[in-house]
Amino acid sequence: MFRPWQKRATVLAVLVGLAGSQVLAAPASADGNPMHRAGAAQAHVTGASAVRSPAPPPVAIRPFVIVRGDDHRRFELSPASDQGGFDATDLAVAQEAFSYRNDQSTHEVEPRVLDLAYRAMLHFNAPHVVLVSGFRRTRVTSRHSHGRAIDMHLPDVSVRELASWLEQSGFVGVGIYPRSGFVHLDVRGSSYFWVDNSGSGRRGRARPRRMESAAHYDQLARERGETPDPEVVSAEEAEETIAETRQAARRHHGRHAARRHGVRHHRRPRARAARAPHSG
Repeated sequence: MFRPWQKRATVLAVLVGLAGSQVLAAPASADGNPMHRAGAAQAHVTGASAVRSPAPPPVAIRPFVIVRGDDHRRFELSPASDQGGFDATDLAVAQEAFSYRNDQSTHEVEPRVLDLAYRAMLHFNAPHVVLVSGFRRTRVTSRHSHGRAIDMHLPDVSVRELASWLEQSGFVGVGIYPRSGFVHLDVRGSSYFWVDNSGSGRRGRARPRRMESAAHYDQLARERGETPDPEVVSAEEAEETIAETRQAARRHHGRHAARRHGVRHHRRPRARAARAPHSG
């Protein structure tokens, strides 16, 4: 017959044995240490019952805001990403924003022009792009007449700072007009940079700048997988048109100078002398 203290010792031994058998039956931990089995089991239960944190909200993409410099009309486009990308509805809005101010005529706008202007707005954290000139019906060699150029500036951003950033895009034409306060941007087959210090309404005095950088930025653009934009007007056609324009300007200037110096008065006596035999 067991005494009370012997009964208690027997029950305690049975309980210890049961606990030991449960620990041995628990699955091994990742490092194989039996002492970690119970902890691994508890961690598994805790992880399964934990509430997952909600996914972060998507980053909002800023709209592309264009404000015309002449009539201050505001246009808003919705890009697909922070790199640009505009659908047919946005391109129609851009076409209206770029309309020729003299007669409101329009032309399709090259999407890459919009992409680059939008990226510049984001880079400088500007509220909008001020459009000085978009489409205009000028000479055939002008990229403005093909919807492939924009004259623009950004609020509180210097034209030289804006131009220096745009030049890094590759396959672009970038012109600085300090007196007029805007930057010309176009897309083309090979980059060309210039500065024109003539004022508004005066004859242009463009001078090339940073031509070694132009070739370098084009090479970097190729390495990024970008391809040159095809030229609307071939180089040969452009040279022929420019040469014809210059010749016409010289002829006009020559006739104007002749009238100013009285050259026509010296030609008349020779013409009269030739008709003299028939005068009488």
